[in-house]
Amino acid sequence: MRVDTRVIALAGGAVVAAIVLGFWAGAWIGAATGLGGLLTPVLLEAAMRRRDGRVATAERAKSVFQPVSPLAVTASITDLLRPENEVVPFRRRPESAELLRWCLTPQQQKVRLITGEGGVGKTRLAVQLGRDLVAGTWQTRWVRRGGEADAVRIAGELGQSVLLVVDYAETRTGLLQLVRAAASLPDQPPFRLLLLARSAGEWWEELLGSCDDSLSEALTASPPLALEAMPGSSCGEAFVDAVSAFAARLGLPPPDAVIADHEPNVVILALHAAALLAVVEQQGGSDVTAALGVGTEVFSRLLRHEARYWHQSARARALLLDPGVERRAVALGTWIGANSEATAADLLRHVPDLVASPELRGRTARWLRDLYPAGSDGRTDEHPEWLGSLQPDRLAERLIGELLADDPGPLRSLLAALESRRLLRALTIAVRAAQTDSRVTTWLQEALGAFPHVLVPPLITVAIETDPAVGRLIAQAVEEETDAATLLAFDSIIPGRTLALAEPAVVIARRIAHLASPGSSNRASRLIRLGTRLSNAGHDAEAIAAITDAVTIFRRLEAETPGEFTYELASSLMGLTGSLVRVGRSVEAVTSAQEAVTLLRVLADRDLSTYGRTFADTLVNHGGALFFVGRTEEALPALDEAVAIYRSLSVAGAGDGAVDVDSDDIAAALTFKSVCLGMLGRAEESCAISEAAVASYRRLAEENADAFGPLLPSGLLIHTALLLGCGRLQDALRAVEEAEAIYQSLVVDRPTAFNKDLAQVLAVRALCLEALGRTAAAREVLDLVVNICGRTATADAAVETADISGMLVEHATILERCGRPAEAELARGTAAALADRSASEFLTPHQP
Repeated sequence: MRVDTRVIALAGGAVVAAIVLGFWAGAWIGAATGLGGLLTPVLLEAAMRRRDGRVATAERAKSVFQPVSPLAVTASITDLLRPENEVVPFRRRPESAELLRWCLTPQQQKVRLITGEGGVGKTRLAVQLGRDLVAGTWQTRWVRRGGEADAVRIAGELGQSVLLVVDYAETRTGLLQLVRAAASLPDQPPFRLLLLARSAGEWWEELLGSCDDSLSEALTASPPLALEAMPGSSCGEAFVDAVSAFAARLGLPPPDAVIADHEPNVVILALHAAALLAVVEQQGGSDVTAALGVGTEVFSRLLRHEARYWHQSARARALLLDPGVERRAVALGTWIGANSEATAADLLRHVPDLVASPELRGRTARWLRDLYPAGSDGRTDEHPEWLGSLQPDRLAERLIGELLADDPGPLRSLLAALESRRLLRALTIAVRAAQTDSRVTTWLQEALGAFPHVLVPPLITVAIETDPAVGRLIAQAVEEETDAATLLAFDSIIPGRTLALAEPAVVIARRIAHLASPGSSNRASRLIRLGTRLSNAGHDAEAIAAITDAVTIFRRLEAETPGEFTYELASSLMGLTGSLVRVGRSVEAVTSAQEAVTLLRVLADRDLSTYGRTFADTLVNHGGALFFVGRTEEALPALDEAVAIYRSLSVAGAGDGAVDVDSDDIAAALTFKSVCLGMLGRAEESCAISEAAVASYRRLAEENADAFGPLLPSGLLIHTALLLGCGRLQDALRAVEEAEAIYQSLVVDRPTAFNKDLAQVLAVRALCLEALGRTAAAREVLDLVVNICGRTATADAAVETADISGMLVEHATILERCGRPAEAELARGTAAALADRSASEFLTPHQP
């Protein structure tokens, strides 16, 4: 059982104003000529060796790097949209200059990540960056899938400045090794590694967490560069340019077409697709302006034109297939792929018209291979593909969405029979398609319902790499699962702390607990696991119920066989302590924590290496519980003892009980200690310890934002209060603004979980501004507090703002007791201003 670090958030809310402002705190040439005759043979031999080395390096490079250069444009209309073909002139964007500066400025962090939805222009931006760097004698190389292990070493052998580009970075299994090697490479000659991905989700946080501290800090110092879709109001000129470029390439006059400017945001690929349609459909007089407004309909119309290429190509080979058969065959090849003619022909068994004829399946497989040659889709890897796929990705995803919507049943069985690598590929593409096509989401739900045992494990990976929304689909799929072994297997591969998979983690843990024998130690252990998952998901009331049931079982078992379940009982009591504190039942929390300390002290005295960490965790929770009931003096010895144990285990550095110097355990203990010192009037000591705790939280958040990100703003909030208590007003404002920025990012994905936290931080920022004499700015911030609370139902909004106002009033009372009447009046004024805004916004008087 770990220390409950999230209790720190409550500590922040309880003490922010309690301690705000509350404590004051020439001959050489001749020699060279004479030696020339002697050295010439040696130099020739060395030159030959260098030449041979360059040849060998070039050969090795072929296996690691893939060419990204203009392709021979076929009758496929979609070739014109490929970014490497550069049909439409590149439109400069601010990110271009930023990336160029990154490459050309010495001593820069060597790794950057670019994110953006499919079709937003990531690949084209990277291609153009390579073009810009050529003039500076750089080489740009795109890393093949599977070439990650050798890419940096071979790049170093090239002997000149190199930019390596990794597309689909979120799906690369060798990425960590590549990033580590890139970071360790000397900067002469210059070297840069550019990663392209659709998002910086949990896969990125896992990567940061797997790096050492210095590398993680360096990567975090250069945050991902997010490419945004083009504002609809800016599309007109870009659309006209694209129409002209496509018309010139096709040898047609440019049509008199315009694009509507009412679209909020448009990805550049959709804009180009609409422009291409305007050119090819000009004789029919189609209104492509309306098509762009529909979004994915642009790609559906483009697919209808691409189908003509399929049909003409098949007829040229005397392959007489129905257009629907051609479409299904292309979609299957794009979605699943194949590594040989035999596997491609076998895949085509899932095209009904081809089932009965092996000969026709073989011919169709060969047609597919020539239609989109392997490697032309940029996906060459250590498992060579025999089939290529339709490109660009957004177009392929639209085709697959239509395939799944047209004939979902048989394709679910196909998915369940795939080997693991192809299954992961198919699910990743399907999830991407679901982001713009709700029919694919429905198909995934049905597939999961039919084959949860097969699909849940790879979808956990997809949720981390591609889209956290998959978590809800997983949760729905396992609600009725009855096999405990299967559920345990699922539970084992879900990270302990995760935002993306919090919901399925709870559902799975609940099912496992339900299936365990009532009254057994197994049931109690499963209930504790359920309590932990519920607590991590923010469901503390349910967590208390589950852990209380576990305590009851372990208490009975310990009474029946003394000493047999001491550790289990103590651990369950500690888990209960944290949940009780978070819901405000602090007196009960002190009782459970004291019992846990008593039980674990006996075990730790007997074997510190085994039980010391858990004992220290329990001491921290005990100190926290004492703090929340106002017994601050008693909390300090418990926290000091915990810190001493953690540090002794860190020095020992071996075994399961070892503690990292920057662990969240030590940071939590230090935070509680700083709060206690602040409440006792020892302001300078409290600030120094709080600063150390925040530094630890910052390093932890950089390594794994999903697990530790929410802890950093809580620590910063407490640090803000302590800084104010020391009279460091500007430092306090900077700290609370950093906490605000973090919560602003967290509420984007989980507004329900973090809106109130953001509102509380803003209230504290308003107080800081008031302390600095910036009253007008403070009032503007309070308006934001009201606005945030108003995102919930009106009744809840009124309650939330009242809670925050009440918190400030309580702070005023404590400030008065500290002999700070002016600051107390300031806090009351801030609370009153917030209450006035809340009343006018949410409490409309009724007319008689």
